[in-house]
Amino acid sequence: MPLQFATIMGDVVHNIRSAFDHIAVALTCPPLGTGNPEKAYFPTGENREKFITEQKDKMKGASTDAFRFVDELEPYDGGKHSIRALHNLDIRDKRSEERRVGKECRSRW
Repeated sequence: MPLQFATIMGDVVHNIRSAFDHIAVALTCPPLGTGNPEKAYFPTGENREKFITEQKDKMKGASTDAFRFVDELEPYDGGKHSIRALHNLDIRDKRSEERRVGKECRSRW
């Protein structure tokens, strides 16, 4: 796969994942909730139990309806959507990008 295509796809995945974080901020912070926008993130989990723990931590201040909305998306491995898989791709792309940048920097010095 050409490097440019991989870079574009990494941006696409990251932008979609970031959109979920924006949803969490909107649901958690005023006027819908009472949370801090700098600490709100869209929760995912390796399984349902870990997701519930993440949700409590990352959506502090959200309403019961907001928790229920996100819970119904099942953003964990084995859930009905691929939100957790999207999260994993985003993390993997970040690490891959860090390695590429590190190699490039070392080769220039």
